[in-house]
Amino acid sequence: LLLALSAGPLVIGICVGQAALPAAGAVDLAIVFASQHRWWWMGAAATVAAVFKPNDALAIAGAAQGLAAFAALAAAAVLSACANLPFAGGLHGAVAYLAALGRQSGAERYFTYQLTPTSIAYGFGLSPHDALLFGTGVALAALVATVAAIRLTRANAVDAGAIACGAFPFIVPYEHEADLAIALLPALLVVFRARGWTWTAGATGTVLLCVDAFAMTQGRLGLVFTSVTVVVVCLQLAALAPAGLRWTRLAPLALLPLVLTLGLFAPPGQLPMWPDAMPHHVSVAPDASANQL
Repeated sequence: LLLALSAGPLVIGICVGQAALPAAGAVDLAIVFASQHRWWWMGAAATVAAVFKPNDALAIAGAAQGLAAFAALAAAAVLSACANLPFAGGLHGAVAYLAALGRQSGAERYFTYQLTPTSIAYGFGLSPHDALLFGTGVALAALVATVAAIRLTRANAVDAGAIACGAFPFIVPYEHEADLAIALLPALLVVFRARGWTWTAGATGTVLLCVDAFAMTQGRLGLVFTSVTVVVVCLQLAALAPAGLRWTRLAPLALLPLVLTLGLFAPPGQLPMWPDAMPHHVSVAPDASANQL
């Protein structure tokens, strides 16, 4: 519980009321139900995930094994689409909404708060075209690696779903910090199951996942918050570590000097975030619906 309260994706998701959190929880439930062959419950959880975050629900396909599982996912896709139609204004409204989502994704592709490989590559100086090629290559490689890992290890439903969730942030073209919550399932599995240096690598990755990236863009106070978060998460992981690790459980604390170095060399001012970063001429009617926005 303390680890969850310190995880950046969960903290920012709670603060801004992101639908990514209930979607990630529904994805995890669908994976568990798939492992128990409870297809009706799997379909229900997949429907909830698809209603909140359709792209997150795609990760459930990694846990689908057998015709019954795929039938449950297909039924969930149809049901969630029908459930969203009234909110989108019918079929024509849904088509217009999908077109608007495509334009929004293109408009935000290179924004700082996008945590996709494309946006990160653009932030490191690649041109928009080269960054898009890089991000596409990473997504395809992650997709191939996911399928290969599931097949070669003959993973069960939970492990296969966790592999898909872990690779998901590298595949989707639209990723805010709260969307990274979907990767907490494989992170926790590594923390509880792994041993030796595998545990160290997994725990280090979990700390990086829990770091609030945007807190580091909010000046020195944000750096203090991030540093405290790193220490708290490392100590929580050390408490959850297997008994035989001894001092190795403290190895993730080596990330603290890295975070401090990055923070000290970062611009001292605060990075504006939406809606503060929107142009001043943009105005929104107070009675506008979410779809109109």
